[in-house]
Amino acid sequence: MNATQDEAAAQDSPPGETRPDAPQNEAHGAEKSFAEAEASETPPAKQMGRYVARVTDASTPPPFRYRHMGDLATIGRNAAVVKLGRLELTGFLGWLFWSVVHIYFLIGVRDRFVVAFSCLWDYITFQSGARLITEVPRAERN
Repeated sequence: MNATQDEAAAQDSPPGETRPDAPQNEAHGAEKSFAEAEASETPPAKQMGRYVARVTDASTPPPFRYRHMGDLATIGRNAAVVKLGRLELTGFLGWLFWSVVHIYFLIGVRDRFVVAFSCLWDYITFQSGARLITEVPRAERN
């Protein structure tokens, strides 16, 4: 088999060739593309899952192409950065957009309501989502 390995030891096979460890499954060369696609792993993995599901029966599938949808990052309470093409939001508007998108991508209507209510309650009552230990008791210092 004419296959190479990248730094992550993922095999990259030309389309249509089978992997020796799984002869019934065809490798479509997506493993290496995933490692090179993006630092964030979830969006490329979701797109590759759809790609593999679509091309499993194709004799010569088209190459996988990662489509970057944009960047969302929350910085803290009332602060986030959103970059979707030309749209750039920061501060409270970015945070509000991030919150809506975060809840939208949850699976199931019940989960959306539970998370939305929990986040709203934490926001109104100023409760912190992360519980950090910032001081070590005296007995454990020595």
